[in-house]
Amino acid sequence: MKYTLSIKSSLKPYEVEVLDDPQDLNLKQLGDFLVVDRYFEPFAEQSGLPYLAIQADENSKSLSALESIILNLRDQGLRRGDRLIALGGGVIQDIVTFIASVYMRGLDWVYVPTTLMAMIDSCIGGKSSINVGKVKNLLGTFHPPAKIIINPEFVRTLPKIEIISGLAEAAKICFCRGEEFFARYIQLVSPLLSDETYTASEVAQLIYDVLSAKIWFIEIDEFDQAERRLLNFGHTWGHALEVASNYAVPHGLAIALGMLASTEFLDAAPSLYSDLRNHCKELLSYIPKSQRIYTMDSLCFAQSFKADKKHRNDQIHVILPSQSSDLGVSEICYPMTTDSIQQATNSMQKVLETAW
Repeated sequence: MKYTLSIKSSLKPYEVEVLDDPQDLNLKQLGDFLVVDRYFEPFAEQSGLPYLAIQADENSKSLSALESIILNLRDQGLRRGDRLIALGGGVIQDIVTFIASVYMRGLDWVYVPTTLMAMIDSCIGGKSSINVGKVKNLLGTFHPPAKIIINPEFVRTLPKIEIISGLAEAAKICFCRGEEFFARYIQLVSPLLSDETYTASEVAQLIYDVLSAKIWFIEIDEFDQAERRLLNFGHTWGHALEVASNYAVPHGLAIALGMLASTEFLDAAPSLYSDLRNHCKELLSYIPKSQRIYTMDSLCFAQSFKADKKHRNDQIHVILPSQSSDLGVSEICYPMTTDSIQQATNSMQKVLETAW
């Protein structure tokens, strides 16, 4: 069964198609030029399209790296009126979204996500995030794609740690959307955790449900001014951990650890958060011991935490789901002091030592 979702946007509406037959994916019908994760370069060669293969890491989505990528595209003949196709995970998406928003004042683009994280989260919303120096996601634009095509079979190319990373982000989205969505997610996630015999239709159903949960945030608060900010739950601690680990911790795992650390910081583990905390710890237990980290560069973490763009007016802004029955944002503020930053750092270190 093929699922279709329509996204309303003041910039331009767009659609998501979740395929259940990989044969339905024909890149030549989608656009004119392909930007692809280097891992999938053989796939790009078979497409018959001109393409640029990029190493999908945090260095590639930096402002310093974008100049050479843009000039490479120009040298290969990318023109105004051409449609870009992004094939890859979140890094490729960030790069193509940003370039498509500024290259010759704007190009259409289509996204084919290849990671579970991108399929269930970042593919919708139209945001790009670009690193500058050691500051993560300092630059960005809103530039939705013309279309998103999701092929669940790409999930089979992922190592277990990347699947768990995507599921952690899915858990956050569904938990923030409400009890019914989180309960549904818990039912659907079992096949991906238990073994590798899951079917494409099971993955497609999970993707569809999580995207359905996220759409509400995007359509009610397209530009991150109110309700959509709730999806930043765990991100302040998570982003700082990514930087402090030199990106050894995948984004979704960093967010799971960040949600645990932010509630640890606030000593906020009432019944509202206990189900999510327990599930995050369950997800983390699937990570092989050789891929776990127990320490971090505390100074680097503190510096990154302090620089997070979500803080304002010399205050730490901690975003949590509202503890009322209504869907809403709780934003708790603390003075930005040496002691409070140290407390935030300590809360993450404690989680690293105990969460696995």
